[in-house]
Amino acid sequence: MRSIWEDLSWQRFASVIGVCLILSTQVLFQPGIVEQWPLESVARGWFDYFAEILLCGAAMWITVAFVNPLRAYGPARHAAAALLALAVASFIGSSIAMLLLQPPGFYPPLSSIAGDSFRWAIFGAIVFFAREHLQRETRATAALEAASIERTSLDKQMIEAQLEVPARSAAGADRAAFPLQHARAREAALRRAAGNRR
Repeated sequence: MRSIWEDLSWQRFASVIGVCLILSTQVLFQPGIVEQWPLESVARGWFDYFAEILLCGAAMWITVAFVNPLRAYGPARHAAAALLALAVASFIGSSIAMLLLQPPGFYPPLSSIAGDSFRWAIFGAIVFFAREHLQRETRATAALEAASIERTSLDKQMIEAQLEVPARSAAGADRAAFPLQHARAREAALRRAAGNRR
């Protein structure tokens, strides 16, 4: 449930608004629209178009967020469920947009709504797969960085162990040589004492 609410954050909603805003600008680039229609009508037409796309985009965003926990069952099942959710949510969003934006009695045929819904679902699928690819790349990069850090730590431990072995060997050799040196020094002292007596 936590991952669902993370997907439904305000930052994600702002991204949905940005994508829908970009897609809605295509209505402004139709040839002759400024010459044939008043600026107020063009602005109203664009706003209605943007509202329709935003309703579809928000519906797809919410449904995909509830489908994302299925990622644990494998990428194929997750992708299939997401595509189905995108199609259904896009149709629901388009239908709500028609009810809210179109005057009564001027509703388009169901086939037209279904065609527009399919078109927005394709855009939603492109965004979905692009985001999934980005997340996989991010997870792979994080895993490589973690493996690199762990390998560096292991290499450091191996180097410290290799440096510690000769130091212990040298200390052991010094301890072993000390009794022999002491015995030789004692023998030399006894010889000097015997010479002085003579």
